[in-house]
Amino acid sequence: MGVYGTDRLGFDVTACYHPIMPVQRLVYHAMGQDVDLVIVDGQIAMEGRTLTQISEEKVLEDAARAFEKMISRLNRPEVMQNDKLYELRQ
Repeated sequence: MGVYGTDRLGFDVTACYHPIMPVQRLVYHAMGQDVDLVIVDGQIAMEGRTLTQISEEKVLEDAARAFEKMISRLNRPEVMQNDKLYELRQ
């Protein structure tokens, strides 16, 4: 069993590979963007960095709807009207 129940992960090792300590480089320096292939329960879930089982567009739409619902339940519109919302310091 692999990471989070995956069967196999395929990495683009050119991004993090180094001839000295290649395993440590993969473990400590590889990032999500280096994953090229994911197999879950024998099914290819991502290949060539493209999702094969679900629509990325639908996931983003569902997330946007959930976010809007959460914000409306918060009942504090000033949270989203904060000019410094995405600044590191406020």
